Parts: sequence; structure tokens; C-alpha cells
Amino acid sequence: MKKMLLCAGILCSAGVLSAADFRIDVGGERDKVELEVKECSEKIRSSPAGWLNERKNQRLVFIGAASDQWEKKSISFVPKSNGNVNVCLMGTINKPGAPHLGYDDIKVNGKLLKNGSFEEGSGDRIANWSGWGKAARVAGGAPDGNQYVLANHVDALVQSIPVKAGEKVTITFQVKNGK
Repeated sequence: MKKMLLCAGILCSAGVLSAADFRIDVGGERDKVELEVKECSEKIRSSPAGWLNERKNQRLVFIGAASDQWEKKSISFVPKSNGNVNVCLMGTINKPGAPHLGYDDIKVNGKLLKNGSFEEGSGDRIANWSGWGKAARVAGGAPDGNQYVLANHVDALVQSIPVKAGEKVTITFQVKNGK
């Protein structure tokens, strides 16, 4: 009986450790745009970026669990001034070999972000997105179109969007564990 419980505990731990939380950062540091969280899908945690000290309200961090199935999520914020903010698709684990998250169907206020379905690009290049590391497009199994991307904290994707003071911005996206 003890061996069965030990095995069950190890399997449960392995499941917990192999899963990754998605993370989307919205950053207005370049244009000094302060941001305020408005609402999020259920079970998404949000906070200002405390490590930025006096600029912490210029970046919002949204974190939530990803499952093995595509799930539609949403986050909303209000900028306090006009400018541009970066939308950064990543994960929470900041080390090489961290699990990847699948992202697709990225929309801002109901309109598809430039290449928000990741259909455009060639080789390692993902059109209209920048970032760091080696985020990758994957063919097949996407909830919108044929392609989706795999990203994490060390293989992140970034796109800048314009915002207006006081106007709520809602970002919707689909996410799943990338495996």
C-alpha cells in the first residue's frame, strides 16, 4: 500500500511540475504609460510589476493556469495616458528547457491583432512579432487557422499596440499547454 501511495504521489507531483502557467505582460514603460487592471477571466491573477519600483504601474502581469485543451481567456486594462504598450506572450518559468505554452487567436477589442493567428511568417520569423529566444510556429491543431505559436519566458513574443487614455482595452486569446 505504501508503494502505491508513493507512486501516486510521484505521478501527481510530476503532473504539477510539468504543467506551466501562461503569462502575458502588458508594458507601457517605453512611453511611460501607467496602466490599471479592469477585469480578467476567471482564475487569472493580475498585478503591477513590483520589481520596476516607482514604474511598477507601467507594466501589468497576468498569470493563469493552462490546460491541455485550448481555452479562451481575456484580460482588460485602462491606460492613464496615450501611447503604445507591448503585449508579451510568455510563461512563468524563467530557465532554459521550461515548458512552452501554445497561444493563438490574439484579439484586441474584438479585432485580430496583426498576425494574431500566426498564419504569416517563414522559417523562424513570425511576421509582426518580435521578442527574444526561439518562439516557434506550429502547423495543425490551431483553434483559429492552421498555425499557432509556442512561447515561454525565455522564448517570448512581443507586439506593440496603440492605446488612448481612459479607454478600456480588452485582449482575448486562446492558450494551452504546449508540451
